[in-house]
Amino acid sequence: QLLGHNEAVSGLAVNDTGDRIISASGDRTIRIWPANAAEEDSPVRTLEGQAKHLALAPDGSWIAGWGNAVGPPGPLVFWDPRSGQRLREIALPAGRRQALALSPLGDVVAVSTRGPGEAGGGGEAPGVWLLETATGRRLGVLSERLPEVCALSFRPDGAYLCAGLLALE
Repeated sequence: QLLGHNEAVSGLAVNDTGDRIISASGDRTIRIWPANAAEEDSPVRTLEGQAKHLALAPDGSWIAGWGNAVGPPGPLVFWDPRSGQRLREIALPAGRRQALALSPLGDVVAVSTRGPGEAGGGGEAPGVWLLETATGRRLGVLSERLPEVCALSFRPDGAYLCAGLLALE
């Protein structure tokens, strides 16, 4: 059990070596924990609002996530896990963000959104957006006709992106 957040945990990530757990919470913190102990290693302050949907660079050099404050979600923010300093931001498509996945090499991020005309949506059409992590350049959109995508994960070799869909009745 890891104690330290003052509100519910909204995102988790584990580094490639398995020795660190990264957690985000509605208390506006990202915390880095040693995996073999329940003591906090180093808290990192985040953007205004709740941090959600975390990703950790394969080499551990950055943590990425976005806030889910009142109003539209902000950009994808990259933090230095050692200093807590913001490294860069990437503007994301408008609409409610549902899921985040990072490619095994850390060079591509996939983000799913809900678009206009849907409850809680707004902005661009729903879809799974592929963006370069270094520049934010849009690489493509995967099937804008998908029902709501609520989970994303890259296969370990990066050959496939898997999407979990909300069941429709």
